[in-house]
Amino acid sequence: VAERPVFLFGGKIPVFRQMSPGTRGADVRELQTGLQAAGYGVGSDASGRYGPGTAAAVAALYRANGVTPSMAGSPGSVRRLSRQVNADSRTLSAAQAKLAADEAAKAGRKKLAADRAAVTQAERHLASAQRALASAQKTTGAQIPMGEAIFVPHLPARILSVATLGATVGSGSDSGSNSRRRGSSSSAAVQLGSGKVSLSAFAPISQARLLRPGMKGTARSDVSGAKFVVRIVSVRGPRLTLVPVGRIPGSVVGQNVQVTITASRVRSFIVPVAAVSTGQSNETFVTLSTGGGQTKTVPVRLGVSSGGLQAVTPVKSGGLHPGDLVVLGIGSAKHG
Repeated sequence: VAERPVFLFGGKIPVFRQMSPGTRGADVRELQTGLQAAGYGVGSDASGRYGPGTAAAVAALYRANGVTPSMAGSPGSVRRLSRQVNADSRTLSAAQAKLAADEAAKAGRKKLAADRAAVTQAERHLASAQRALASAQKTTGAQIPMGEAIFVPHLPARILSVATLGATVGSGSDSGSNSRRRGSSSSAAVQLGSGKVSLSAFAPISQARLLRPGMKGTARSDVSGAKFVVRIVSVRGPRLTLVPVGRIPGSVVGQNVQVTITASRVRSFIVPVAAVSTGQSNETFVTLSTGGGQTKTVPVRLGVSSGGLQAVTPVKSGGLHPGDLVVLGIGSAKHG
């Protein structure tokens, strides 16, 4: 997806966060189980703890598939601290050697005291550098961003059951899964023990904060393409609970679905990202082709950006119109 891999692992808990060195939890345990099943050992890492072994396994998985892994933390800091540890180790060795030589030569008390103080100071510097290196190593390494891994309870996924229900899902009585409501026509739907069905989902916390019970969205099966309307009934942190509105197609039974919910709508013009330029005073603008080789610039405010497209709003009303031709690759020239 967007030239990045997506890895499928077995697991009951959906991916709800980025997994990186230092992360702990059941989702990390599922990741480790999947890595080991694929032949990538996690070393001495404890179950559910994303340590150096898990990071190395993730890096190997990505590279085996021809992709550079995403990195958490600062590899540069780890290298710098490693060099510091080596330098402090050499300083300590030199101080210890000098102390030993002076003791063998039966040097005076003041000289030996200075030698011992130098050894103590070198030991402290080395211990401090080693602690800093260990801390940096715990949070540095290959990571799995959200969207590049999926956990599913069973592999392969299968349709569990399909029944013929005459009532809308959730409106039947509790007497059985095939209950009907008078006057309704039958249609394929999920077989339900109580006549009700709900969906559980996770969203990044930044997105979940925009959602409220009662909001409606569209669920779409990535396998069959079938769509149906859903409504949020609860939002608890990143976890969402939704229910279908009306009947749902039988073809989605046992499948994962992607739910799209519009939290707010903004009216904007959409242009390619390459059409947006920045002037010397940091104002943003797009350049329009007005015909005959002539152009004009229109100052704009930027909105959301995705997939190479940018939402823009003209600073002055009426500055842009649907169908205007924008020029790509225009930049500001500076005197030098």
